Amino acid sequence: MNRKLFYGLNFLLVVSFLWSVVVDYSAEWRDFQKLYWQRQAQYLEKEAAETDDAGKQEDFGKRAKAARREPMVIRQIIAKDLGRVDRCITCHVGMDEFANPSLATPFKEHPFAGHPDISVLAKKHPFQKYGCTVCHEGQGLATTKEAAHGRVKHWEKPMLPGRLIQASCAKCHMDVHATKGAENVALGKDLFQ
Repeated sequence: MNRKLFYGLNFLLVVSFLWSVVVDYSAEWRDFQKLYWQRQAQYLEKEAAETDDAGKQEDFGKRAKAARREPMVIRQIIAKDLGRVDRCITCHVGMDEFANPSLATPFKEHPFAGHPDISVLAKKHPFQKYGCTVCHEGQGLATTKEAAHGRVKHWEKPMLPGRLIQASCAKCHMDVHATKGAENVALGKDLFQ
């Protein structure tokens, strides 16, 4: 009796382990990363084909091969000073400054686009110090689209839509009138007063 129970529980343990591997391997973020790197490789190959400069062709070709070999990993920003961990760049790879130092991409749709208006933000708000959710809200540790955007039950700070993102400036900047890039929140403050 004990031996059968032992074998049965071991079988369940192995099945649950295999199930966890399957669930992890089919995670939503993997599809986003894979598609990003495929698009990046195709873009670089197209650039290589369109240039007459042999040096640029070789560079684009090497970068395209590297993009096709890029591993699928959980990417994260650890903002120690703020006590935050953001995994947003797991899906938004174009906004990962280590994978894409320029933070610019030729893609317009999310999650493949680069970060807009980076000139003002990156200088005064380095991503490695602030992360993403300090401005954008959402759930930084999540790795599914719905959970990361905070569109789940009992999450009090869902991601702010683009037109409302400046509302986060007022969390740190008391004088929003003197804060470049906070014009909408300054207007809102004036209208309220």
